[in-house]
Formats: sequence, structure tokens, C-alpha cells
Amino acid sequence: MWLQIHGAAMGTCMAPSYANLFMGELEDKLLASAATKPKIWFRYIDDIFLIWTHGRSNLDTFIAHANNFHPSIKFSSTISSSHVPFLDVLISLSDGILHTDLYSKPTDTFNYLHRSSCHPYHTKKNIPYSLAFRLIRICSSEEALTNRLRQLSLHLQTRGYPLRHIKSAIAKAKQIPRHSAIQKRNNVTTNKDERIPFVLTYNPALPNVSSILKTYLPILHSSDRCKKAIPSLPVTAFRRPKNLRDVLVHSSTHHTNNIGFSPCLSPRYTFALLTLMLDFISHWMRSKLVKAELRP
Repeated sequence: MWLQIHGAAMGTCMAPSYANLFMGELEDKLLASAATKPKIWFRYIDDIFLIWTHGRSNLDTFIAHANNFHPSIKFSSTISSSHVPFLDVLISLSDGILHTDLYSKPTDTFNYLHRSSCHPYHTKKNIPYSLAFRLIRICSSEEALTNRLRQLSLHLQTRGYPLRHIKSAIAKAKQIPRHSAIQKRNNVTTNKDERIPFVLTYNPALPNVSSILKTYLPILHSSDRCKKAIPSLPVTAFRRPKNLRDVLVHSSTHHTNNIGFSPCLSPRYTFALLTLMLDFISHWMRSKLVKAELRP
């Protein structure tokens, strides 16, 4: 048991904003007071990428100055003259030019959302495209992009995505030139953003709600009062249904005098456990079959 006596609690909604404001003020004062400054300094909340051109001894002095600048803020550093990771990007230097590639931590399991998961179809359909578009933005060379897209295809197949859907999504993403993909997008508010959300609990058996709303919208607009309340077609949004965790775990606890452990004989828990075991076995066998098909 730990009692936090300093800083914002982990998981607090405003914690990233607090951290960003705090680090923004700290970096302004830190750089202003440094005797020697880095040539380039980029920061994302508390991760910093910098380029140093004043020698290793001056760099060690700068890092020591940064670690002594605030009593509770200490910086760990990764120093290299060839390559260094920053967030999910591996930045390398070759012939005076910076190149970028995807960086994945050694503990990354690439556990993307499984194809059989109870999610709307458009969510699972867009995952391969979004991941491929991310690689186009990150990888600066065609060779690195080809290798990463091939690895992405293998990872998605192990998660149950059909190969034809993966190829279609990759082909769609590759139609976008990289210089356009890395341009900063301006978030302009449109009439579509002002549409009223029609929120439902998702179920695979639901019909096409958007087409139903579109069909019956003229009936609503026949009333001036309803037309004023709902001026345009509502946008369909889904909330998550209950999963196994919601079924098995409760926020309230029941205190009893029984000491120790005993098996739970409730049919609900037995059925949930069998379902989970069968689902795991099915996913394991599917991943083995995919790997066997891909083995040369």
C-alpha cells in the first residue's frame, strides 16, 4: 500500500494537461539558464528528443544541469551518434541525413483487437488501414516501409484478419503520398461535427441503424418542433456492451465468516469459464494454422 504525497494521481483525466503545463514552464526556464543549448529540442509531455553539437563533455554538463534544476524531476538519457528511439520512432543518422523507422519495445506483443471481438464492423475494418497509414507516416525509406508492412500483415493475420482485407487496406493507405500524410491537419469544425449523436449499446444483431434514421428523418422534419430539435441526420454512436469482466466482477463485496478458498459452483461462472477456454483454444489453433501457411 502506497500513499501518494506529491504530484497528480495516475489515471486522472487532467494529469496529462498538468504534466504538459508543468514541463512547458520547466523547459523554458531550463533552456534559458543553460550555458550551452542543444541545436534541436522537441518535447512530447515528458519525452524529449534533442540534437547536440557541442561535444560529449558539454552534453554531460547539460544533463547534470537538467537533473539538478528541479528537486523531483530527473532525466534518464539515451545517447548515440547513430540511432536513438523517440516514442514509437527510431531515428538514425546516415551521411548527415536523419532517417526514421518504426520503433517497438521488446515487450510489445502486437496484440491488436481480434477480428472476432464484439465491436462494430467499421471499427475492425479500419484497423488495418489506420496501422498501415501510421507506418507510411513513420517510415522515411521505401525499404523500411515494405518490411514494416509485411510484418504488420503477419501480425494482423494472427489476430484473425483475412489476408485480402489486409492487402486492400495497405493498398489504400499506399495511395497517399508520404509528404501529404505527414502534413499537419487543421481541425475545421463542419456541419457533420455538429450532428446529434444517437447512442446505442452495440450488439452484432443490430440492423443498419444509420439507414433507418435516414429513412424516417423526413417524418421527423414534417414537424417544425422536431425539425428544430433535430435539424440534421443524427450520427450513430455505440457504447460498449458488458464483457466477461463486467459479468464476473462486481464493485460490491459480500463479507462472510468463511475463511479460506472454496470453488464457485455458480452456473454463470462455470459457463463463462468454459466460453473463455474455448475462445482461447480457437484463437491459439487459428494462429498456428496461419503461421504454418506462412512458413516457407
